[in-house]
Amino acid sequence: MPIPQYICNPEFSLLLQAHMWHRCVDIVCENLKHAAAVGTDMVDPLGLLRYAFTPLIAYTADLPEQQMISCVSKNTSPVTMAIQSQFGDGKLYEPRDGQGTLTMLEELGRRIDPWKVQEFQEAAKALHLNELLHTCHKLFFDHILKWCKEVIGADEMDTRFCSQHKRIGTRHFGQGVSHVLQMTGREHWDIQCTIVATIAGVADPDFVRAIHAIVDFIYKAQSPTFTPTSIADMISSLQEFHEFKPAILSSLLHEGSVNPAVATRFQSCMLNVWNKFRLQLHSMLRPHLVMPSQQVQACLPSANYPHGNCDAVLLRIHGEGENPDATVAQVRMIFSLSKKGPPLSPELDQIFLYVQLFEVIAHPEDDPGVMMFHVKRRYMTDPGGTQVRVGMIIPLLDVTHAIELIPVYGDRADHAVTSSMCLERYDTFYLNNFSDKEWYIRKS
Repeated sequence: MPIPQYICNPEFSLLLQAHMWHRCVDIVCENLKHAAAVGTDMVDPLGLLRYAFTPLIAYTADLPEQQMISCVSKNTSPVTMAIQSQFGDGKLYEPRDGQGTLTMLEELGRRIDPWKVQEFQEAAKALHLNELLHTCHKLFFDHILKWCKEVIGADEMDTRFCSQHKRIGTRHFGQGVSHVLQMTGREHWDIQCTIVATIAGVADPDFVRAIHAIVDFIYKAQSPTFTPTSIADMISSLQEFHEFKPAILSSLLHEGSVNPAVATRFQSCMLNVWNKFRLQLHSMLRPHLVMPSQQVQACLPSANYPHGNCDAVLLRIHGEGENPDATVAQVRMIFSLSKKGPPLSPELDQIFLYVQLFEVIAHPEDDPGVMMFHVKRRYMTDPGGTQVRVGMIIPLLDVTHAIELIPVYGDRADHAVTSSMCLERYDTFYLNNFSDKEWYIRKS
């Protein structure tokens, strides 16, 4: 089943995903539906040819998928006409069938143009014709738990879960949680019970606070009844999460220790990510001419590029112009913040780059033979004593030029290093003046 990403309003995205699911199932089951309607020749276990019909007798699915298939909202029964307020009242309600849902949709379509998506959707919600693709527990497993794994590390998380005291009534994960690919809603809930205390101490305090806020919201959302006060508390928890969610991004992109694949895995909740952009400049010789665009890549690790394929650029930071001492960098990721949640401020509503920085260690006049800047990767020591690359997040508009870095090979080149890894295996480079004519003129 394809899982496309739609760049649009989140609610419309859910509608489009549901439409895609129904369309795909319709294609897959086309022959089965034909056989159910008019029959087909089939061979039975004894080898005899039978004219058989194949009606759909049963379909196994969890509650959210049942509601999606039935085209009903989360507070409505997918098998009867009962709604949430009628659950448990002891009455027998009529069974829900496809014809009834289609009739309601046809009547709604006569009153409101379906192409007026927002109006049509609001009216459909009033009739309980909606769908829910993810419950709170599924959201936790698909996104929040993955963020925690990436920040504190799978081994550290497993160690902490394994070492927790066994208590009757609470699931104990003796083998850890990082290796489990599928869980039930009950297991999602069990992990939620201890996740905040489990990550405390090793994760950034603001990261922990963001996770605490969203778990708090999930718990409040499960209340059997709601009052103005409880709804206000839910809003408060959600606002607190949005206030501290930049700490999630910061923790995953901290000071050069990021794996770019991490951001891609949670982009559906936090980020939109690209693997390249184009830069187009006016000619230095003939300013009225626009030069061909230059492509800058920031590709994730792959079979051909085990360390990724990330290009170097020159930056303009805080009015420093083209001073290479602070502005040579390698682009590791291209992204923008998701439109989900409260509106973004103008400062955040733009495309950003995560870059790793270089420092100048020699100027052209220091090596008259080569006459190029020598740059070296910048490192810092993290609290654990490990040397990590220095990185930062900048607006894409701070990029002024695509540049070429050539390793300083010394007396002998390392034959084990290929073009796909040279920017990762070497730390010292020449800033090539001759990468193109325009760049040569710019640096002259």
